Amino acid sequence: MKRILRLSRLPDLFIPAALLGASALGQPKGAALFFACLTAHALLSLFAGQALRVCFAAQPSLRGVRGSVKLTLLLQAAALPVALLIARFTRLNEISALWAYLCAGCLYNIEHTFYEYLDALGDRHGAALCEGISALLLMTGLCLTGGPDGTGSGLQPLWLIAFSALSALIAAAAGLVSGAFSKGKVNAKVLSASPRAALQTLLYPAAFVPTLFLPLGCGASVAFFGGLALYALCRTPFRRSPSESSPMNRGLALICAACALLSALSHLTGFLKPAQETNIYAGFNLTYACLALALAALCAFALYGNISKAER
Repeated sequence: MKRILRLSRLPDLFIPAALLGASALGQPKGAALFFACLTAHALLSLFAGQALRVCFAAQPSLRGVRGSVKLTLLLQAAALPVALLIARFTRLNEISALWAYLCAGCLYNIEHTFYEYLDALGDRHGAALCEGISALLLMTGLCLTGGPDGTGSGLQPLWLIAFSALSALIAAAAGLVSGAFSKGKVNAKVLSASPRAALQTLLYPAAFVPTLFLPLGCGASVAFFGGLALYALCRTPFRRSPSESSPMNRGLALICAACALLSALSHLTGFLKPAQETNIYAGFNLTYACLALALAALCAFALYGNISKAER
């Protein structure tokens, strides 16, 4: 297991786990809408926040790192009004409290930027602590916020914004306290990593979308975020080398085999019956969960796995 996690960062699991928790606690629509807004804001900011990890891997100078972070923050600040304007002039604005989820998505992308910055500085404990606090605040904010179906009072979306702002402030404070943040000129190197970051960010969600049309009943949100957690754990800036990929490949193959076996056994034993009876509790479907995990494993292998035997 240690070899499988060698290049992985455990804090990458925290936000997907928070969204999984919010879905399991009765906010599946809110968690799904938040993730959609988070991804939409990342798209409008050219995936700069997600590209930082790729950029930092090839950018040894701390001055260059700080310059990339500055450009990322500028892009993220500019993306929010664009997102709000797009929502205002389209029918998307009819979704209840969409503005709150868009603002929260922006704030969590800013938090992620400082999380990557702290990790690049070598302060992995500080980065993990900030990400853990942010995950707890996110799950709390989603649980206190009225759902996107219009439930709840008009003040409830402010909880999500308040907790999102607090998480961004904590991460920003931790990053700025590290010192010398003002050094380093703004540079556009992060933009060269944006295409790779876009592929890494969108592959699993795009692959999951067709499953929404399958007759699997409910449980899509919980299944999706469970798969997202696995996908995030495997993420690295670039494809792993053969020696680094080998234990990950075996782990992913084992997960796929276990998912197939669980699904087969559940059907043979009659555990999975009509859609209404497939739930261990509201929002969970074993077939959906197995499908999402297997799909996430395949996407992770496609991007980060390596079957070559020769080291480069």
